[in-house]
Amino acid sequence: MIDVRGCSSLADITQKIAQTLDNKSSCYVKAKGSELYFTTAAVGSNIQPPNYPLSNLTVPGKSIPAKIETAHDETKTIQEKKTLKDVPGTGKIGSANLTDGVDGAGEPGNPDYHSPLTAKYTINLSGAIGKGFTINSNIYCKLVPGNNISYDNATNSYQIGIDSNISDYTAGPVSLSMKNGQLTVTTISPGAAGNSISIQDGIPAHKIYVPKQITVARAGKKNSRYPIEPLNSSNQLNPIAGIDGKYATYKMI
Repeated sequence: MIDVRGCSSLADITQKIAQTLDNKSSCYVKAKGSELYFTTAAVGSNIQPPNYPLSNLTVPGKSIPAKIETAHDETKTIQEKKTLKDVPGTGKIGSANLTDGVDGAGEPGNPDYHSPLTAKYTINLSGAIGKGFTINSNIYCKLVPGNNISYDNATNSYQIGIDSNISDYTAGPVSLSMKNGQLTVTTISPGAAGNSISIQDGIPAHKIYVPKQITVARAGKKNSRYPIEPLNSSNQLNPIAGIDGKYATYKMI
């Protein structure tokens, strides 16, 4: 395939073809206006049949149609911004911090040595279905009917079944335990630093990004090339046979 983009006339095209094909095989190619001249690289009658079949030097026509791309749809995933409404508070928490976290002190064997303790917070949430609370400003927990605890991507919150009987469900830096409507929030790491973890009643309205699949319609389009038609046989002149001391030539208009 010869790239003729940028050519503005037939003479430009023939010149481009000549530059591409010249001295690439058994013949030379020169352009003159809109005509192409093919000359064998060897002289003499030995380029004629049967020693050098002229069929090796023919220029057959070839047809390549313009291409039409088939229209099709594509599916891709985007991140959709979603605003979640606020969830009312339980009316039982207010605002508080986890407490009783203790760091280890002293050296092993000393009288004042003790193991570090986790910080925790315990509250009875019976009757608070549909209400919620927030841990450390970004961990959202909502009380729902049921007996399980799970994370819900659609609402960006932990769904805590009011009838759950579960221990040590991990939610970020804390674990959640629920029994008989009583919830205990405990730091996963022991030490006094856990006392800084806060709990606020209610869940504020906030924005999240959720994955969403969309379909993008793609229309078929014609590409930039024009159809290529076969060479007209009337434009292919008979080869001039070589004789001793002369080149065989081929002219194409």
